[in-house]
Formats: sequence, structure tokens, C-alpha cells
Amino acid sequence: MRTAQFPKIQELAQVIQEQLSQVGLTVNLKMLETSQHLTYQVRPFPTDEDGAIMLMTQHGNQAGDAAFTVDQYMTTKGAQSAFGTKELDELIATADAATGEDRQAAFEKVFKYQNDEVVQFAHIAHQTGMLGVAANIDYTPNSSTGDELRLAEVSSK
Repeated sequence: MRTAQFPKIQELAQVIQEQLSQVGLTVNLKMLETSQHLTYQVRPFPTDEDGAIMLMTQHGNQAGDAAFTVDQYMTTKGAQSAFGTKELDELIATADAATGEDRQAAFEKVFKYQNDEVVQFAHIAHQTGMLGVAANIDYTPNSSTGDELRLAEVSSK
């Protein structure tokens, strides 16, 4: 896991470690700085490790389109994808080319196939953000608010 990637990451990793040990797996935790963690997160992945590697990471998609997630995380050649399947690549290509409601439906198929057949990810939580705005502040939240706050968009009333 990456040091300070999100609040309580070390505690969450310890809970997962304990739960996996209860089913008979031996799990050793590694807390890594960002540059070290990225060697496990982005191709080419390390090949000199002993045993399987489980990576805890956080992903946001303020752009709101699934293509920004699936192309890098789920295709067989994605920058952050450890594996995938030809069938999943084909579903993603179809979804990428679609528009409107067809695009929405096609990406729903991608995520269903990933969750039912590939299972590359174990989704732990859906994090949400909270924003408090004082009465004398003028700011309208947008799709990037949970990831960044552009000071140029904030003014006083």
C-alpha cells in the first residue's frame, strides 16, 4: 500500500491482512512511498517478487466517462492492468466506440464481465467527499471537486 494515499489506509490493510490470514493465506504488508508504489502500479511490473502481489490503490474518475478507467486498468495492454482477456478487450472496444445510452449500456456490460468473469479487482469501498462552504463564499461544486479545488473558482460574496 502507498503511504498516506487515503485516510486510514494502513489500518484498512491490516484488517484485510487479518481476514486473509483467517482463510489460510500468509500476507506480508509493505508500506511504500509513492515512487516505490508506482513500480507495482504501472507497467512494467516487478517480476522478482516471491508469490502473488495484491496492490491497494485508489482511483477517481472526475471526467465521468468509464473509458478513462477501463482502458488503463482493464485491457490486456493497459498501463495499470496486470491482466485481462481478449473478450474483455472486445467489450471495451465496443463500449469506447458507442455513444449516448448505447455507450452506458456497453460499459455496464464491461463492468459486469469484469466482475463476473475476470475479477481483476476487489472493490473495497466507494469513497465520497464532503464539502462545507461558508455563507460568505461563492463556489459551485463540479465533477472535479472531490479530487481538487481550483482556487480561481472560489470567491467571496
